[in-house]
Amino acid sequence: MRFDLIRLMLLVRQQGHFWEARNPDGSLPTREEWLRMVFSRRIDFDHRGARYSFVPAQPSLAAAVSGMVTGKVGRQRVVKENEPPDQGLEETEREQWKAVEIVVDPRAHDDGQKAALAFDKDVGQPLALMRALADALNSRLPPAPYVIEANGIVDPNTFWHFVQENEGEITSVTFELVAPNMFGIRNDLDREMRELRENEKARKAKFTLQNEDGLHLTTDRVRETANYTAEGGGNIAARTKKGKRFNSKNKTKSAIISDAEMDGEDQPSRFRRIIQAIFD
Repeated sequence: MRFDLIRLMLLVRQQGHFWEARNPDGSLPTREEWLRMVFSRRIDFDHRGARYSFVPAQPSLAAAVSGMVTGKVGRQRVVKENEPPDQGLEETEREQWKAVEIVVDPRAHDDGQKAALAFDKDVGQPLALMRALADALNSRLPPAPYVIEANGIVDPNTFWHFVQENEGEITSVTFELVAPNMFGIRNDLDREMRELRENEKARKAKFTLQNEDGLHLTTDRVRETANYTAEGGGNIAARTKKGKRFNSKNKTKSAIISDAEMDGEDQPSRFRRIIQAIFD
C-alpha cells in the first residue's frame, strides 16, 4: 500500500468572522487545536463529480497512535453484479463505499503540519483528494479561522534530475508558491514571501521563467525557489523544446507498506505501522 506525504499549511485569515471557531476564552485556537477539532467529525466533500466523506477513527484510538489524527476517506460508487441463479442471474446494481486510511500530524513543526493518505485507484489520487477536502473546509460558512493549503512534499532531486537530463532544452519553468511561508527566514526568497503575506496580504505567488532558446537554471535563485517548493510550499511545472514536461504534483514523496505487513492487523496496529513508516 502506498501512502503519499502532504504538507498542510494553515494560513490565518486576514479578517476574522464573528462566528468563527474560538476557544472558550475568546482566543484563536492554535493550528494544532483547530486541526484536531476539524478532523474530530465527519467531513463531506465533492471531487470530480463524486461524493466523498472523511470519517474519524474512534476516540479510543487516539491513545494508541501517539496523538496523531486518524481516519478514513471514502467515496460512494455503484457496483454492477448479478442476482443468484434462483433469481435468473439478473443484472442488478448496488451502492458501495471504498475507503483509504489517512493520518494527520497536527503538531506544531517549524515546517508546518503533515498528512499521509493512502492511494487506491478506486478512491483517487491522495494529493487531489486532500486538496478537495481542504477546499471544502475553506469554503465553509461561517469561515474558519484558518485556510488550508495542501501541497505534496517532493524530493528536490527529481526536479534537478529533469534539469540535468534536459540541460539547455528547458524553455519554461513555472513556480506557484504559497506566500505565507512556514520555514522561517533563511534566504531572500523566504523574506520576500513573508513580505508578500504581511504587506500585500497574498496567499500565493506565481511566476514563470521563459526563454524559447533555453533557460539556465543552475543558479542560487532557482535552487532556493525549487527547495522551497519541494518542502511543500507550492508546485513546479517545466517544459522543454521537445515537449517533455515536469510537474511536481506527480512527484510527491511516498512510503510503501507491504500488504503482508498490514494483513491481519487490528485498526490500532495498522495505524501504528503507518505512523512508524512515515512519520518516525
